[in-house]
Amino acid sequence: MVPYIHLGMLKEAEEALQAATDLLPGLRSRRDWSFNEHNISEMHAEYSAMLKEIRGNHAEAERLRRIALENARQWLPQMQRVNSKESQLVRLAQQNVIGSTRALASTLSAQNKLGEAELLAHEVLRNTLAYSSFNTTGTSSALSTLRGIRLQQGNLTDAARYGELSLQSMEKADVQAYSWTLAERRSQIGLIQVMQSRWNDAL
Repeated sequence: MVPYIHLGMLKEAEEALQAATDLLPGLRSRRDWSFNEHNISEMHAEYSAMLKEIRGNHAEAERLRRIALENARQWLPQMQRVNSKESQLVRLAQQNVIGSTRALASTLSAQNKLGEAELLAHEVLRNTLAYSSFNTTGTSSALSTLRGIRLQQGNLTDAARYGELSLQSMEKADVQAYSWTLAERRSQIGLIQVMQSRWNDAL
């Protein structure tokens, strides 16, 4: 589904999501459903929210993202109970919580619900740093989310600070020089510098 979205093939993306939705009744009848329920429900809600947001239905996307986050938060302790803390399944569950929290923060931000969005963005940063170092793309993404929220709040000083930290984190993560995400981080800083009339820095 996601590749279709990246290619702008929304009709095909919706058909893929519907095909996945049609599989849910069969999955719910399986004996192992109770073990996989929260992970599958989280993914289905996330992908559904993605399409709703693209279509401009932010309220429904928010509802779905809250469902996704609740399921991600329930799947994590389930994985922790049956796996060692070094298990990749635990790591995946942790990343699911972080990703779902970040997605909800972005959806709230798009609706100008900046108070809750900022709280969730700080939660994302705390959780990311609990599992990763500063020099990671995940930390850069968390800082970039805070940059965007601060910018919407009109706090250019904080937005610039988070933007610079986000760029530093991305650069130290040893991403390729042609990375579009790295270029995006630089562009975000440039926008703030223009808004601050720092023309030479923006160039």
